[in-house]
Amino acid sequence: MGVPLIGSHGSVESVALSRTGMLASSGGDGVVRFWGAVSAPPYKQLQQQICGFLGGGMSRAEWRHIVPSITYQATCPAKPSATTS
Repeated sequence: MGVPLIGSHGSVESVALSRTGMLASSGGDGVVRFWGAVSAPPYKQLQQQICGFLGGGMSRAEWRHIVPSITYQATCPAKPSATTS
């Protein structure tokens, strides 16, 4: 989807992208890195690409299993799997 971000030592285990283009990543080295605005498609376009690649959003059951302490949020609102339980 773009140029790789260099800086992590080891695996990257999670990534968060804000609507303003800021990026945070964390990985096997135990460090959370914040990146300036990245060159990425508009948020909705990026969301559609990721949701298409993954085949849909997380179901409520998947959400409860992975992040039980956070209230469910539809991760891919346009996909039916995002709203099933």
